[in-house]
Amino acid sequence: MMTRRLLRLLPLFALVGILAFGVTSNPHARAQNGVGFQISPNMGAADQQRLFEFDGFSAGETVQLTFTDPFGQPVTVRGYATFDASAQDDGSGAFFFRPAGWLDSFLPGMWTVTITGQQSGASASDHMMITF
Repeated sequence: MMTRRLLRLLPLFALVGILAFGVTSNPHARAQNGVGFQISPNMGAADQQRLFEFDGFSAGETVQLTFTDPFGQPVTVRGYATFDASAQDDGSGAFFFRPAGWLDSFLPGMWTVTITGQQSGASASDHMMITF
């Protein structure tokens, strides 16, 4: 019984701990392969719009985004394993994304979002905090 209570409170403890130390993404972080990816703002409610920006892919390359919840489980996007977008002629791109409007589940906590070029296989990750 005590274990169940602790498991129910675990997301709350994690959220409080993360908020106490702050959450920031590094706008200059790049994967070793030269791909850049940034989510801003990286903290907010599930219904808050975020800007996803990326660069370093091939011109017109299809990129796939995967979402991993705070417990390390992949989450589908309207029933699909990935959210697809396309790079522009210079290999960059940007779009707005509202987690509550797309993700099939949006638990509070720190999420990992990974972007991967479909043709190149190049990838990068960033994090977003979903709060309630």
